[in-house]
Amino acid sequence: MALSLALHVIGIVMWLGGLMIVTRLMKLSLLAQDMPRSGREAIARTFSSFALPGALLATLTGLFQLVVGGVQFYMQAGWFHAKLTLVITLYVVTVVVFFSLKKFVAEQDLSPKKCGVLHAISGALLLAIVCLTFLGRIY
Repeated sequence: MALSLALHVIGIVMWLGGLMIVTRLMKLSLLAQDMPRSGREAIARTFSSFALPGALLATLTGLFQLVVGGVQFYMQAGWFHAKLTLVITLYVVTVVVFFSLKKFVAEQDLSPKKCGVLHAISGALLLAIVCLTFLGRIY
C-alpha cells in the first residue's frame, strides 16, 4: 500500500505538473508570437510524455488503493465524493488541454487567455484535491 501511495503521488505530480507547464508555455509562446513549429511540437511532447502517463499512473494506483483499502470505506467518506468530483473535472480539463494543444501545434486560432484560464484551473484543482485528501484523512 505504501508503494502504491508513493506511485500515486508521483503520478499526480507528473499529471498536474505536465498540465501546468504545458498551459503556461502555450500562453507565453502565444503572447510572444515567435515560436517555431519545432518548439510547439516540443511542448506537445511534454504533454504526452508527462501529463498523460502521470494521469494513467495516478488513475491505476488510485483504483488499486480503492480496492485494497475497501470501497465501502471510501464511499462513506464525504470528502472522497468531493475529491472524486474534482478528479473528474481534472479529466475534463486534461481533454480540453489536449485539444487546445492540437490547435496550438497546428497554429490555429487559440487564445492566450484560454491557456491562462486552463493553467489557473489546473492549479486550483491541485490545491483543492490535496487539501481535501489531507483534511479528509485527518478528520
